[in-house]
Amino acid sequence: MLKHDYTLQKIKEVFTSDPVLCFYDPDWDHGPVAYAQRALTTTEQHWFQIKIKLLTVMFSTEHFHHFICRREAEVENDHKPLKMIIRKLSQNASPRIQFMLLMLLRYKLKLKYAQALRKTTESSKASNSCR
Repeated sequence: MLKHDYTLQKIKEVFTSDPVLCFYDPDWDHGPVAYAQRALTTTEQHWFQIKIKLLTVMFSTEHFHHFICRREAEVENDHKPLKMIIRKLSQNASPRIQFMLLMLLRYKLKLKYAQALRKTTESSKASNSCR
């Protein structure tokens, strides 16, 4: 019974500590208001990394459209070249990348390179591969 009580206490701590979802208030940046995820299709799994990272930005902007519509939004990403690609629509880019960039023009996006995301992802891959 003690293990059950300990587990229940840990669950309560997780749900009451940061980062917990909060109500959306555009005037107050308190923390995450929603989470979203999707699996890559078998075709998308064979794309280059730059296309996959651009797809994540495109998916998140479409999914959270009601939060970022008519507002400036900051997107954190762990792929540094993506910042340069989003700044300008390149004629030399593939048609798929050009289409994604055109779709993103609807939003006022500010892309931020977050190296910490890359380190976290790499460390989780390393710990998963060790198991």
